[in-house]
Amino acid sequence: MPSLSRRSRLHAGIKGTERGLTQVPAFGLWGPVEARGGSLPPTRQTHIGTIQKPGMDLADTYIMFVRQNQDILREKVNEEMYIEKLFDQWYSSSMKVICMWLADRLDLQLHIYQLKTLIKIVKKTYRDFRLQGVLEGTLNSKTYDTVHSRLTVEEATVSVTDAGGLQGITMKDSDEEEG
Repeated sequence: MPSLSRRSRLHAGIKGTERGLTQVPAFGLWGPVEARGGSLPPTRQTHIGTIQKPGMDLADTYIMFVRQNQDILREKVNEEMYIEKLFDQWYSSSMKVICMWLADRLDLQLHIYQLKTLIKIVKKTYRDFRLQGVLEGTLNSKTYDTVHSRLTVEEATVSVTDAGGLQGITMKDSDEEEG
């Protein structure tokens, strides 16, 4: 019977390793935004000393980062169940970080550039992970609903208080979004 015990330990070890592999990448891939998330400033100083409005460069950079990593994972990992679980956890952890960031600023109105950046990141993240096969139950989680509601309220506030508004950036769904 020693082989059965050895087999059980081996099976438990494999399951533990699999669990670890699905958790580490999901949290690790959110790192770039988490590192910058606390610093979505209205303006920033460039290396030559001029003040520059961040516009959508942070959102575009993050979206490109996510898409490239999704493609790499799809190309390199052949186990579909692993990929589905990884993308589910990646999406969930991304929304959780955004939700926590917004909760930390519950008393503050977001700056227009923060709002535009977050709207674009949230919408593109939702869309891209839906295209990767993340299920509706995960996509439309309570966390996502909280983020969506907060950004919608912020958007409404900006539309009333700022004449320039969000210049076409909105939480409303649209099939005519650019890539």
